[in-house]
Amino acid sequence: MKAVYDQSGEKKLFYLWSFDSMSDGCEGVSGWGCVYPDTIQWYVETSRKFIEEDGKVLQGYAFMHIPLPEYIDLFNTKEVFGYNVENICCQAVNTGLYAAFKEMNNMKGVFCGHDHDNDFWGDYNGIALHYGRKTGFGGYGPKFYQNRGARILEFSQSDDDQISMKSWIREENGNTVET
Repeated sequence: MKAVYDQSGEKKLFYLWSFDSMSDGCEGVSGWGCVYPDTIQWYVETSRKFIEEDGKVLQGYAFMHIPLPEYIDLFNTKEVFGYNVENICCQAVNTGLYAAFKEMNNMKGVFCGHDHDNDFWGDYNGIALHYGRKTGFGGYGPKFYQNRGARILEFSQSDDDQISMKSWIREENGNTVET
């Protein structure tokens, strides 16, 4: 977890959270890894501490490799933007991280990779769930769209200290893909 401050370096604006979604298996279930319950408990306790210290809820953005199971429901039930070319290979067990995000009411966006041919995003009940774009040359992909790239995040601060985020794909050939 890392706090992001305003240009003066004195006022905390939002948090960046990084979660280890492990690699293989979760809680004895075969499949892809997950964020374990003890890590989720740490997130909840740390969020409560920060809310008390900050005197308010500051929004956050989460990063992990393997997508949450909620990405499947997002794709099946909501409007999404970008490509979904392969099956969503989410965490083997839903350990409740998304539910903790909703409970703490401080997470505005979640970013994952893992499925190299997906780069879609959408709003899932108030939290934006994003895939990145395949950036490197190891492993497979991308198939459908032919250019590697990266999801770019741009944060802006309004005069009343509200934070907004804009995101797009920047391809290795220099093209910008608005998603």
